[in-house]
Amino acid sequence: RVQATLVRAPDRHGAIFVGGFNHAPNVDAVMFFVKDILPIVWKSLPDFTFHVVGSKVPDELRRLASDRVKVHGFVDDIDPLMQSCRMAVAPLRYGAGIKGKIATAMSTGLPNIVTTIGAEGMGLVDGSDCLIADSAEDFANAVIQLNENLETWRRISHNSRKFAETTYGPTAASAIFDRILAGLRLSVPGPLPAPALCDPTGRESPYHWPGELNPVISASTKEEWAIAQNAEAMRRVRLRNRAARLVLHDRPELGFPGYSCPAKKYVKFLTPDVEMPPSMQSLGQNLICPETGLNNRDRLALTLAEQHRGGADSRDQAGIITTSPLLLEWAKKRGFQIGKFDGLVLALVDAQTLMDSRLALRLAEDLVEGGVLLSLEADFQSAMLTASRLISTGFSSATVCLYHAPDYGHLGDDLIVVHAAR
Repeated sequence: RVQATLVRAPDRHGAIFVGGFNHAPNVDAVMFFVKDILPIVWKSLPDFTFHVVGSKVPDELRRLASDRVKVHGFVDDIDPLMQSCRMAVAPLRYGAGIKGKIATAMSTGLPNIVTTIGAEGMGLVDGSDCLIADSAEDFANAVIQLNENLETWRRISHNSRKFAETTYGPTAASAIFDRILAGLRLSVPGPLPAPALCDPTGRESPYHWPGELNPVISASTKEEWAIAQNAEAMRRVRLRNRAARLVLHDRPELGFPGYSCPAKKYVKFLTPDVEMPPSMQSLGQNLICPETGLNNRDRLALTLAEQHRGGADSRDQAGIITTSPLLLEWAKKRGFQIGKFDGLVLALVDAQTLMDSRLALRLAEDLVEGGVLLSLEADFQSAMLTASRLISTGFSSATVCLYHAPDYGHLGDDLIVVHAAR
């Protein structure tokens, strides 16, 4: 998300470093800056401050904290710090790949001072897009220059935003995804729209909740499910999920901006501080709406429930049985009956609760003709078992569905939904 530079250079002070500290090169970079570079800077700029931002700060970095070295740790929203600092620094001495911390600073118009390692692979031009320095003395001189020379600051700030917009902005990202999908021989029906991730406030986002969430897969048999797994739509789902899990693992502090249907607004979905490899990351359980506290599973449940009863303001009867206290709380706010079924048109049930076949039979009897039961499952095998149980207790049909809505906080990912009808 490329944004305006809101604060003038004379009103900015100090430098910022952003990075997750379970990554060793980030720890080394901060140690190098504080131990070797800052002492030189302080000879000319004794009041110069340094802000350290990022998750999992080790004790060796916390011990560096002082009046002039602010160790913040994880920060929910780094924009205020970005807008208050004079520069961003990335004194990396080893590591590889495009550095997200540099691109993030550039997107706000905050000038960077980086090492050759830091600039590697990004196509940055020294003196135009950033300042590049490797030795402690050269890096300190670059800090002093950027602090004292307003013309240099303004030039690099302007060029940084321009570089970020043309290289990492929504249009550029969409073009890259087009090329990736084309390389995988996946057809793309026209250019991909700039994702809602680009503006969590919704001010510039082209996305608006359409009021209906449609499944990527609908299957009634194992054979239909197997065929659907090889479809082009599912390959695109897996590609996007793989990329999202890597971000969730490597940069959890970034969160996932998107639209929260229960909250009816754009938010930055939060991720719990849990260590696990990307292959084990569950987008469904690990993306939490800060406005409601609902994780992906509960958000999907409430969204589908409202969709099936005709919208949030519908007077149609609908009921929910769930073991989730937060989902119960929000279901009550939206007018759902809780655990009471009298001529319902919809019942939303926890899969664990539905294991009681007597409940399934009771729901089959209570739901009026045309009524719907939704059950959220963890995997396909469990879903098929539930579908079979519902058919045996009197439901006329049961379909297993998978949803995928990345622009709405990856709504539906990792969850299978059984739709059963009377």
